[in-house]
Amino acid sequence: MYAYPSFTLLLAWLVYRQRPQRAVFFAIPLSWLGVWLMVWNEAQQQLNQDQLVLGTGLVVASAASFACYLVFSKNIVSKIGSQAFTCIAMVAASFAIFIHFSLQPSLPSLLGYPLPVYGYALCMALFSTVIPSFLFSEAIHRIGAQRTAISGSLGPVITLLLAAWILGDSISWLQLIGITLVVTAISLLNRK
Repeated sequence: MYAYPSFTLLLAWLVYRQRPQRAVFFAIPLSWLGVWLMVWNEAQQQLNQDQLVLGTGLVVASAASFACYLVFSKNIVSKIGSQAFTCIAMVAASFAIFIHFSLQPSLPSLLGYPLPVYGYALCMALFSTVIPSFLFSEAIHRIGAQRTAISGSLGPVITLLLAAWILGDSISWLQLIGITLVVTAISLLNRK
């Protein structure tokens, strides 16, 4: 999924003729290399290579889809505002989820779980979906889809650091180098 910044830049270039800034041509390869170094160790532990190929293909398709969302949403966000856009997107996504859920051959009961599960689900929905979606749309409005996409490269860095802090995962030297490359790439973009 962390390939979407590159797809976003390419799509914006093709559709809107928005040529990326010179710094972007240095930042993208640095960012890709950094993300690759961070996930290399995990990929090496994948036992089923067929599933790895399928999973990679699905992730690339997802990244391309998300890049389309970013590039084509900028005009709408500028017309109706980031908050209205996010509300519409959330309602549309909710309908899609309900339709998917209703099409399942055997509907699992949503009421049979212990009470803490619903609390965790509510926290995940609020802090991992709703709030980030509003922040993301506002970022598109303020700094544009291209810079928002590149800044999204911080996602794997934050994920890796939180996994080390909360879950006690270890961070390898390659992953530390990857973090450094991603942060360097983003700082290149934020220079005036």
